[in-house]
Amino acid sequence: MFKQMPLCAALMFLTFVSGASAQSPHLSTLMPRESNWLMDEPIIRNRIVTGIRQLEPGGIPGKSELTSLITWVSNTLDLPAIYDLPRIERASKLKLATIEPSELLSLPGNVSSYDGMKGTIYLSEAWTGETPAELSVLVYQVARHLQNVSGPKFECRLWGEKLAYIAQAQWLMRYGRNLEEDFGIDPETYLFKTECYIP
Repeated sequence: MFKQMPLCAALMFLTFVSGASAQSPHLSTLMPRESNWLMDEPIIRNRIVTGIRQLEPGGIPGKSELTSLITWVSNTLDLPAIYDLPRIERASKLKLATIEPSELLSLPGNVSSYDGMKGTIYLSEAWTGETPAELSVLVYQVARHLQNVSGPKFECRLWGEKLAYIAQAQWLMRYGRNLEEDFGIDPETYLFKTECYIP
């Protein structure tokens, strides 16, 4: 039985990463879809990448990039596109390491955090967004913010994490990357980070 566990974990991981609509079918009716998302998705994604590449060192994404990110994440996760933009701040590794874990969610390496009470995404001082992996960190945190402002509440906090990881995995997939390659999140780790046991 335990020998089959990695295979089961891998299958569950692929099921969850293949799309959020399988998890919450009722959410798809809430999202005003782009007119043709298959055609619009690369345009929106290119707008995000181009805008981030134009940032000065240590700069923060502006309104245009964040608006495009919300459009991309909302369409990817079938969440309502609520353009209540998050605040973005740069933070030292020391500050990121001292943030209260119960209030903020962090990714591996403390490269970012999200404060739901303040609606603020904290990016490390070293973050540039120049690679798909670095940009996926921002995608992850925007997904957390979008869930925070759109209101889907989960019985377990980790189920919200799952949607953020799905958005991040979908972003990476478009560049031939994945969570395991870039963040060391294999299927078993993914399940550990996103599944809750509710008796």
